Amino acid sequence: MNILKIIQQGQIFLIPLFITLITQIIKVSLDFYKKKEFKISYFVHYGGMPSAHTALFISLATIILLNYGWQSPLFAMAFILCLIMIRDALGIRHHLGNHGLILKQLIQELYERKHTKIKHDKIVTVLGHTPWQVFVGAILGFSLTVIFFSLIN
Repeated sequence: MNILKIIQQGQIFLIPLFITLITQIIKVSLDFYKKKEFKISYFVHYGGMPSAHTALFISLATIILLNYGWQSPLFAMAFILCLIMIRDALGIRHHLGNHGLILKQLIQELYERKHTKIKHDKIVTVLGHTPWQVFVGAILGFSLTVIFFSLIN
């Protein structure tokens, strides 16, 4: 069995995963460009430009749409899950990141007033996405899925 046949048969699984990897590489590259440092842990960080979660879910919904049509129950399920995930990335996770910033500020103020040291380096402050990061992730997820689908079919 040739590799193209394997990819065609597993495209609903493989294409979204491949697009997620591409999006993460873009995110890490942009982070490297801005910060001038590379950490392998950037591949698993939340937040940042573009949203790999959005790219993954848009890609999944798109590949199901292309294979089964918009009236398919699979597409409906993928699309609804996609909307929930995007709402979560823009809302709850974004607010949790803001809470992390406030916690770090409060801990710093406590240290300055009482010289009480509290370990806070593990408090994550970037969990969610801005609307622009989600939009770019959605464009990448959709367009790359259509391109890869066209190339292998």
